Amino acid sequence: MKSNTSILTLILASIGAAVVGFVLGAVLGRYLVQLASIIWAFVDRRDRSDEERLKFELLLQ
Repeated sequence: MKSNTSILTLILASIGAAVVGFVLGAVLGRYLVQLASIIWAFVDRRDRSDEERLKFELLLQ
C-alpha cells in the first residue's frame, strides 16, 4: 500500500508542477518577451554606433 501511495504522490506532484509552470509561464511570458526586446534594442543600437564610428573614421582619412 505504501508503494501505491508514493507513486500517486509522485504523479500528483508532477501534475501540480506542470500546472504551476504553465501558469507562471503564461503570466511572466509577456514580461520576459519585453525584457528580451529591450536587451536586443540596446545591443542593436550599440552595434549600429560602432558601424557609424567606423564610417566617420573612414571619412576623416
